[in-house]
Amino acid sequence: MGYPPGGMPGQIRYGGFWIRFLARVIDFILLGIVGMIIRIPLMLLVGGVGLGLSNAQDPAAALAALPALFGVLGLSILINIAVAFFYEIYFLTSRGATPGKMALGLKVVRADGGPISMGLAVGRYFAYILSSFTFFIGFIIAGFDEQKRSLHDRICDTRVIKV
Repeated sequence: MGYPPGGMPGQIRYGGFWIRFLARVIDFILLGIVGMIIRIPLMLLVGGVGLGLSNAQDPAAALAALPALFGVLGLSILINIAVAFFYEIYFLTSRGATPGKMALGLKVVRADGGPISMGLAVGRYFAYILSSFTFFIGFIIAGFDEQKRSLHDRICDTRVIKV
């Protein structure tokens, strides 16, 4: 007879602050690699403009190149936000965890232990951003909660458990 995720019957082991932090670091590294793969063609696309900015003897030529560089920077930021959004939503709804969480044996579940839906994953992503806006206090509270819930877990009624 197998035990439920997290250990013996009735015993759920929650993912604490530090293991979740390490999982997020792994996810940031993976997202950084994907983001760089996407940004390289953009940088090459405006590479001539960038080189013109660094080699320009005429200040007017340098100023003329700035809008293109800022445009690429803005596009790059928007692409990174979209990639992070779809990364989080896809992995939470299809696997129950991001690759960082999977690597450390963690899973995101609803309060009843069931998988999270697409709508809940989207809500959790935006609640995660809210946790960041609170000077990261939204994450730190996981270290003091008996179920190791961060602000975004509390808002969406989710738990991160060890599997």
